Order: sequence, then C-alpha cells, then structure tokens
Amino acid sequence: MATSSPPPPPAPEQTGPPLTLETLLQVLQAAQSPDPSQRQPAEQLLQSWEPLHNFPTALHTVVRDVNVDENVRQLAAICLKNCVIRWWKRRPSGGVGDEDKARLRVALLSGMEVLSNQIARIEALAVAKIARNDWP
Repeated sequence: MATSSPPPPPAPEQTGPPLTLETLLQVLQAAQSPDPSQRQPAEQLLQSWEPLHNFPTALHTVVRDVNVDENVRQLAAICLKNCVIRWWKRRPSGGVGDEDKARLRVALLSGMEVLSNQIARIEALAVAKIARNDWP
C-alpha cells in the first residue's frame, strides 16, 4: 500500500487589504514612517501577510526592482529574511508554498551582484536559512 503525502494545509485567512505589489510598496513605505499612527498598522499588516504563500515572492520582486527606493528595498529584504526564518517550513497556519520555494531558491541566487552590499548580505542570510532547512 503506497502512502500519499498529506494534503496541503488550508490557506490562512487574510486580514486587511489583499496582497498586491502596489499595496505592498505602500505598506513598506508606511512601515518606515516616523509617525507611529502610520508605522504600527503597516508593521502589523506585514506580519499578518507573512503566512501567505506568495508573500516571499512578492517581497523578492520589490527587493530586485531597482526603480524602488533603496530603503524600501532593504526593508523588503529584511521582511523576506524574517519570512524565510519563520515560514519556510509549512505549518497548518500557512507558510511558503512548494512552487514559491522553487522559484525563490533560483531567484535568490541569481543577480546578487547587482544588489547593494547591505541587501546582498540580508539575502545571503535568507539563502543560508533555506540551505539549512532544505539540504542536510
């Protein structure tokens, strides 16, 4: 009798606005605001998006977009690293999907030479965490 893999966990319930690149950019910018009334809700929304399967891919898109402000890209890299640390291994409450994992493994290693040193270091930490989880 062959054993089949368990079905994927249900998608986590999303709170707040839907995750789009435009919304993500706005939230990342608000998360850098010195005004706590803007910054705190933005930080909470970023945390609520972490379990969404497409969140790391969206963050990576922002990190690699040279038309986006460097500080926003750096924050996106930090969020990506934190998301990998917390959600790379799937949980019942969400996590990085298999398709996103495959995409990110390739994408994180390509084009690092065009990143600023700070962003490249942050992405290298995410790559190290992925390697530690995926390859014995």
